[in-house]
Amino acid sequence: HVIAECTASTEKGRTWQEIKGGSDSHVAIPCVHCGEWVTPEREHFHGWQDAENDLQAMASAYVVCPACGAKWTNQERIAANHRMVLSHKGQEVTPDGKVVGPLPQTNTLGFRWNVVNSVLSPQRLAMAAFPAERPMGNSRTMKRTLPVSMNSFFTRGNTVFWKLAQCGQVS
Repeated sequence: HVIAECTASTEKGRTWQEIKGGSDSHVAIPCVHCGEWVTPEREHFHGWQDAENDLQAMASAYVVCPACGAKWTNQERIAANHRMVLSHKGQEVTPDGKVVGPLPQTNTLGFRWNVVNSVLSPQRLAMAAFPAERPMGNSRTMKRTLPVSMNSFFTRGNTVFWKLAQCGQVS
């Protein structure tokens, strides 16, 4: 067995290919406002974008529900994560939180999680986003500036921007 932990770098990167070629699983959490089981992504992390510095980003960051758009408190986000479920490609989560559907025919459990699924403080959430929109560069510098990650990537032109500096593998 091989257990690997790494950031998803690009759609052609090995990590992304392993996730998509495997179970392509997602962490779903219930919204305390609408009850939908959702998987918040980077675009659901708001409030930090206009910050001029880390402290402003920490003070203003919050998560919104992908389904209803409601702003979550940090306590609501943590409570939702205590009820998380893992669903695989081809599966759905019912309103009562049951995962239904066939298991994917694969030996590879590949899933993404992001900082929304962390029980760290909202200040750490903001730190995940605020310095993240920097192009890839010196990984030693990135390790100092990216304490946590949104665990995804995006492109702007031909530049790939990433969210995590560390990648490790244990066998």
